[in-house]
Amino acid sequence: PAVYAQTLISANGPTQSYGGGATVVSGYTANQATNSVILLALAFDTNLSGASATFGGVAMTLLASDTRTAIYGLANPGASSGDIVLNTGAGAANTIVTYGTLTGVDTGSFPLSSANGSSSFVANTATMSSSLTGLSDGDFVLSVFNRNSFFGFSAISGGSLSTLNSYNGADAGPYSGGIFGGNISSGDLTGGAFIPSMTFTGGTDGSSATFASAVAFTAVPEPASLGLVFGVVVLGCVAVYRRQKSA
Repeated sequence: PAVYAQTLISANGPTQSYGGGATVVSGYTANQATNSVILLALAFDTNLSGASATFGGVAMTLLASDTRTAIYGLANPGASSGDIVLNTGAGAANTIVTYGTLTGVDTGSFPLSSANGSSSFVANTATMSSSLTGLSDGDFVLSVFNRNSFFGFSAISGGSLSTLNSYNGADAGPYSGGIFGGNISSGDLTGGAFIPSMTFTGGTDGSSATFASAVAFTAVPEPASLGLVFGVVVLGCVAVYRRQKSA
Protein backbone atom coordinates (compact mmCIF):
# COMPACT_ATOMS: atom_id res chain seq x y z
CA PRO A 1 0.00 0.00 0.00
CA ALA A 2 1.03 3.59 -0.60
CA VAL A 3 2.48 5.35 2.43
CA TYR A 4 2.96 9.13 2.43
CA ALA A 5 3.83 11.63 5.14
CA GLN A 6 2.37 15.06 4.46
CA THR A 7 3.23 18.42 5.97
CA LEU A 8 1.45 20.57 3.39
CA ILE A 9 0.15 23.74 5.03
CA SER A 10 -1.27 27.13 4.08
CA ALA A 11 0.98 30.19 4.15
CA ASN A 12 -0.28 32.59 6.82
CA GLY A 13 -3.98 32.63 6.01
CA PRO A 14 -6.06 32.23 2.86
CA THR A 15 -4.33 34.89 0.74
CA GLN A 16 -1.08 36.83 0.62
CA SER A 17 0.26 39.54 -1.67
CA TYR A 18 3.58 38.67 -3.31
CA GLY A 19 5.80 40.63 -5.67
CA GLY A 20 9.11 39.91 -7.32
CA GLY A 21 11.44 37.89 -5.11
CA ALA A 22 9.04 37.69 -2.16
CA THR A 23 9.79 35.19 0.61
CA VAL A 24 6.88 32.82 1.17
CA VAL A 25 8.47 31.33 4.29
CA SER A 26 11.86 31.86 5.94
CA GLY A 27 14.03 29.04 7.22
CA TYR A 28 11.74 26.23 6.13
CA THR A 29 13.08 22.86 7.30
CA ALA A 30 12.92 20.20 4.60
CA ASN A 31 13.05 16.43 4.95
CA GLN A 32 16.56 15.48 3.83
CA ALA A 33 15.73 11.82 3.36
CA THR A 34 15.48 10.42 -0.12
CA ASN A 35 12.07 10.03 -1.72
CA SER A 36 10.86 13.46 -0.60
CA VAL A 37 9.47 16.44 -2.52
CA ILE A 38 9.03 20.07 -1.48
CA LEU A 39 5.84 21.42 -3.07
CA LEU A 40 4.57 24.97 -3.59
CA ALA A 41 1.00 25.35 -4.89
CA LEU A 42 -0.31 28.76 -5.97
CA ALA A 43 -3.43 30.46 -7.34
CA PHE A 44 -3.08 34.09 -8.47
CA ASP A 45 -5.57 36.91 -9.03
CA THR A 46 -3.86 38.01 -12.26
CA ASN A 47 -2.24 36.48 -15.33
CA LEU A 48 1.44 35.84 -14.74
CA SER A 49 4.35 35.10 -17.04
CA GLY A 50 7.93 34.47 -16.08
CA ALA A 51 7.13 33.44 -12.50
CA SER A 52 9.63 31.23 -10.68
CA ALA A 53 10.31 29.74 -7.24
CA THR A 54 13.36 28.63 -5.27
CA PHE A 55 14.16 26.75 -2.09
CA GLY A 56 17.43 27.65 -0.39
CA GLY A 57 18.51 29.36 -3.62
CA VAL A 58 17.90 26.23 -5.71
CA ALA A 59 15.38 26.55 -8.53
CA MET A 60 12.16 24.59 -8.10
CA THR A 61 10.70 22.84 -11.14
CA LEU A 62 7.42 24.10 -12.58
CA LEU A 63 5.35 20.89 -12.57
CA ALA A 64 2.06 22.34 -13.84
CA SER A 65 0.58 25.77 -14.66
CA ASP A 66 -2.47 27.33 -16.29
CA THR A 67 -2.33 31.16 -16.56
CA ARG A 68 -3.33 31.83 -12.93
CA THR A 69 -2.36 28.56 -11.25
CA ALA A 70 1.04 26.94 -10.68
CA ILE A 71 2.60 24.00 -8.84
CA TYR A 72 6.36 23.94 -8.21
CA GLY A 73 8.39 21.04 -6.82
CA LEU A 74 11.92 20.12 -5.78
CA ALA A 75 12.83 16.46 -5.36
CA ASN A 76 15.22 15.31 -2.61
CA PRO A 77 16.36 18.77 -1.45
CA GLY A 78 19.97 18.84 -0.33
CA ALA A 79 19.62 21.67 2.20
CA SER A 80 18.24 21.01 5.66
CA SER A 81 16.55 24.40 5.72
CA GLY A 82 16.14 27.46 3.54
CA ASP A 83 13.79 30.16 2.35
CA ILE A 84 11.00 29.38 -0.09
CA VAL A 85 10.99 32.37 -2.43
CA LEU A 86 8.42 33.22 -5.10
CA ASN A 87 9.14 35.61 -7.97
CA THR A 88 5.86 36.58 -9.62
CA GLY A 89 7.68 37.91 -12.69
CA ALA A 90 5.82 41.20 -13.12
CA GLY A 91 4.22 43.16 -10.30
CA ALA A 92 2.47 41.96 -7.18
CA ALA A 93 -0.20 39.30 -7.13
CA ASN A 94 -2.72 38.34 -4.48
CA THR A 95 -2.10 34.64 -4.00
CA ILE A 96 -3.60 31.54 -2.40
CA VAL A 97 -0.59 29.56 -1.16
CA THR A 98 0.15 26.10 0.19
CA TYR A 99 3.65 24.71 0.69
CA GLY A 100 5.30 21.78 2.42
CA THR A 101 6.99 18.41 2.08
CA LEU A 102 5.64 15.11 0.80
CA THR A 103 7.71 12.04 1.71
CA GLY A 104 7.49 8.44 0.56
CA VAL A 105 7.44 9.59 -3.08
CA ASP A 106 9.00 7.67 -5.98
CA THR A 107 11.12 10.55 -7.26
CA GLY A 108 12.21 8.48 -10.26
CA SER A 109 8.85 9.43 -11.77
CA PHE A 110 8.54 13.08 -10.81
CA PRO A 111 5.72 13.77 -11.15
CA LEU A 112 3.86 10.64 -12.20
CA SER A 113 1.31 12.72 -14.12
CA SER A 114 0.31 16.37 -14.56
CA ALA A 115 -2.66 18.17 -16.10
CA ASN A 116 -3.83 21.71 -16.75
CA GLY A 117 -6.86 23.33 -18.24
CA SER A 118 -9.41 26.10 -17.96
CA SER A 119 -12.53 24.53 -16.60
CA SER A 120 -16.22 24.43 -17.33
CA PHE A 121 -18.62 25.55 -14.63
CA VAL A 122 -21.83 23.52 -14.32
CA ALA A 123 -24.17 23.25 -11.33
CA ASN A 124 -21.73 24.88 -8.90
CA THR A 125 -18.88 22.60 -9.95
CA ALA A 126 -15.74 23.50 -11.90
CA THR A 127 -14.15 20.50 -13.63
CA MET A 128 -10.66 20.41 -15.12
CA SER A 129 -10.73 20.07 -18.91
CA SER A 130 -7.99 17.42 -18.91
CA SER A 131 -7.35 14.41 -16.68
CA LEU A 132 -4.46 12.89 -14.77
CA THR A 133 -3.71 9.54 -16.37
CA GLY A 134 -1.82 6.33 -15.59
CA LEU A 135 -2.74 6.41 -11.90
CA SER A 136 -2.89 3.45 -9.53
CA ASP A 137 -4.56 2.88 -6.17
CA GLY A 138 -3.06 5.12 -3.51
CA ASP A 139 -1.40 7.64 -5.81
CA PHE A 140 -1.26 11.14 -4.32
CA VAL A 141 -2.87 14.11 -6.10
CA LEU A 142 -2.41 17.85 -5.49
CA SER A 143 -4.78 20.19 -7.36
CA VAL A 144 -5.13 23.99 -7.62
CA PHE A 145 -8.19 25.87 -8.90
CA ASN A 146 -8.62 29.60 -9.47
CA ARG A 147 -11.79 31.48 -10.37
CA ASN A 148 -11.88 35.10 -11.48
CA SER A 149 -14.73 36.01 -9.15
CA PHE A 150 -16.58 34.47 -6.23
CA PHE A 151 -19.48 36.82 -5.69
CA GLY A 152 -21.97 35.26 -3.30
CA PHE A 153 -20.18 31.95 -2.67
CA SER A 154 -20.03 30.97 0.98
CA ALA A 155 -17.85 27.87 0.74
CA ILE A 156 -15.47 26.15 -1.67
CA SER A 157 -14.22 22.58 -1.51
CA GLY A 158 -11.93 20.32 -3.51
CA GLY A 159 -14.56 17.85 -4.68
CA SER A 160 -13.39 14.34 -3.85
CA LEU A 161 -10.06 15.65 -2.47
CA SER A 162 -9.47 17.19 0.95
CA THR A 163 -9.12 20.97 1.07
CA LEU A 164 -5.76 22.37 2.18
CA ASN A 165 -6.53 26.03 1.52
CA SER A 166 -9.50 27.90 0.07
CA TYR A 167 -10.59 31.50 -0.43
CA ASN A 168 -13.96 32.83 -1.58
CA GLY A 169 -13.31 36.59 -1.72
CA ALA A 170 -15.22 37.22 1.48
CA ASP A 171 -12.33 38.12 3.79
CA ALA A 172 -11.72 41.72 4.79
CA GLY A 173 -8.81 43.64 3.34
CA PRO A 174 -7.51 44.22 -0.18
CA TYR A 175 -8.72 40.80 -1.37
CA SER A 176 -12.39 41.26 -0.44
CA GLY A 177 -15.35 41.90 -2.71
CA GLY A 178 -15.19 38.73 -4.80
CA ILE A 179 -12.02 39.71 -6.71
CA PHE A 180 -10.95 36.10 -7.06
CA GLY A 181 -11.06 32.82 -5.21
CA GLY A 182 -9.84 29.28 -5.36
CA ASN A 183 -9.03 26.00 -3.74
CA ILE A 184 -5.92 23.88 -3.14
CA SER A 185 -6.66 20.24 -2.31
CA SER A 186 -4.93 16.88 -2.00
CA GLY A 187 -5.71 13.23 -1.44
CA ASP A 188 -5.07 9.58 -2.29
CA LEU A 189 -6.84 7.92 -5.21
CA THR A 190 -8.49 4.60 -5.94
CA GLY A 191 -6.81 4.17 -9.34
CA GLY A 192 -7.48 4.91 -12.99
CA ALA A 193 -7.70 8.30 -14.69
CA PHE A 194 -8.74 11.20 -12.46
CA ILE A 195 -10.30 14.57 -13.29
CA PRO A 196 -9.95 17.12 -10.44
CA SER A 197 -12.88 19.38 -9.65
CA MET A 198 -13.89 22.20 -7.32
CA THR A 199 -17.37 22.68 -5.86
CA PHE A 200 -19.13 25.80 -4.57
CA THR A 201 -22.05 26.44 -2.25
CA GLY A 202 -24.10 29.52 -1.42
CA GLY A 203 -24.05 31.34 -4.75
CA THR A 204 -24.43 31.22 -8.53
CA ASP A 205 -22.00 32.64 -11.09
CA GLY A 206 -21.49 30.88 -14.40
CA SER A 207 -19.64 33.57 -16.34
CA SER A 208 -16.17 33.84 -14.81
CA ALA A 209 -13.17 31.97 -16.18
CA THR A 210 -11.64 29.19 -14.13
CA PHE A 211 -8.07 27.90 -14.29
CA ALA A 212 -6.71 24.65 -12.90
CA SER A 213 -3.51 22.64 -12.48
CA ALA A 214 -2.86 19.26 -10.88
CA VAL A 215 -0.04 16.78 -10.33
CA ALA A 216 0.09 13.18 -9.15
CA PHE A 217 2.82 11.20 -7.40
CA THR A 218 3.28 7.52 -6.72
CA ALA A 219 4.73 6.01 -3.56
CA VAL A 220 8.07 4.25 -3.33
CA PRO A 221 7.46 0.56 -4.13
CA GLU A 222 7.67 -1.75 -1.14
CA PRO A 223 10.55 -4.26 -1.50
CA ALA A 224 8.23 -7.29 -1.60
CA SER A 225 10.67 -9.31 -3.71
CA LEU A 226 13.73 -8.69 -1.53
CA GLY A 227 13.37 -11.94 0.38
CA LEU A 228 13.09 -13.97 -2.81
CA VAL A 229 16.17 -12.37 -4.33
CA PHE A 230 18.13 -12.91 -1.13
CA GLY A 231 17.16 -16.59 -1.08
CA VAL A 232 18.30 -17.11 -4.67
CA VAL A 233 21.66 -15.51 -3.91
CA VAL A 234 22.23 -17.68 -0.82
CA LEU A 235 21.35 -20.90 -2.66
CA GLY A 236 23.72 -19.95 -5.45
CA CYS A 237 26.57 -19.48 -2.96
CA VAL A 238 25.92 -22.86 -1.35
CA ALA A 239 25.94 -24.60 -4.74
CA VAL A 240 29.30 -23.05 -5.65
CA TYR A 241 30.82 -24.00 -2.29
CA ARG A 242 29.80 -27.66 -2.61
CA ARG A 243 31.09 -27.88 -6.14
CA GLN A 244 34.48 -26.52 -5.08
CA LYS A 245 34.67 -28.90 -2.12
CA SER A 246 33.90 -31.98 -4.18
CA ALA A 247 36.56 -31.02 -6.71
